[in-house]
Amino acid sequence: MTGQPSATNTADSDGTILLLCRDPARRAVVERLVQPVRTHAAAMDAMLAVARKAPRAVLLNLEDLTGAAQDVLAALRRCRPDVPVCLLVAPEDEPLGRRLLAAGAADYFVLPDDIRRLPAFLRPETEPAPATSAARVREGRAAGLFRTACGLAGLATSEPQPLFRDGAMLVLQGLGARQGRVFSCGAETGGPELVAAFGETDLGGLAGIEAERAAAERVSRTGETLLVEAGTAGAPPAGLLCVPVRHDDTTFGILCLSGKTDGTALDATDHDAATALAGALAHLYRSALLRNAYAR
Repeated sequence: MTGQPSATNTADSDGTILLLCRDPARRAVVERLVQPVRTHAAAMDAMLAVARKAPRAVLLNLEDLTGAAQDVLAALRRCRPDVPVCLLVAPEDEPLGRRLLAAGAADYFVLPDDIRRLPAFLRPETEPAPATSAARVREGRAAGLFRTACGLAGLATSEPQPLFRDGAMLVLQGLGARQGRVFSCGAETGGPELVAAFGETDLGGLAGIEAERAAAERVSRTGETLLVEAGTAGAPPAGLLCVPVRHDDTTFGILCLSGKTDGTALDATDHDAATALAGALAHLYRSALLRNAYAR
């Protein structure tokens, strides 16, 4: 089915939960927990039913979508963007469930015990108070940082250099950097060496580049996370945050970001998030180096 945005939203829903599942035992568990449930055994039948009438929610048994889960999820989201799509996952499929959250799934339930949360998720007793714009920004930021952490975990088996570069780009993206630069540190270079640039790399011009390099050199010596607020003399106009990719006393590299895509100022929250994500990247990079050393 070619999904198109529907002109009908969930206001025309009859409150039915649409379940895609071929397993009779799982179907029985869901039907005991929530009603009314409309069940389909084939993905195409389920998608056609969703196109005809908006359900309260869609529940997909991941076991029945081997190799096609992301495509089915994308088609449902295009067809009914206001209808939450949830997943039933076996414990061994939980990593896939986490990845599908980033692709638009509303939640997943790990069988057999986690499904007890399903009634509260689908039919909360009280509607939550409308989120303020600031709260929505915080929630979106937290979700972005979670997706970044999951992305870093997905790089765990990569070779060291691609892992460092790709992980650094993930961190800069997750932090909402408008501009970022990645420096590597090693005994053979004698100081921070620029290895990658991210985003709008011309912000601040030559002065901005020199300010970032100077900050990177300082961070390589001290191992600190350096936050220079906007308006500080010599700093880029949007401020500057430099964080070491550091494990114990070894600094593998430095990430510098200047400005954020949401227009907010760099602050202590960015400092803490950057430090945590860079620490995770450092741990993964060190593990990849040790893995290669052991292999040799």
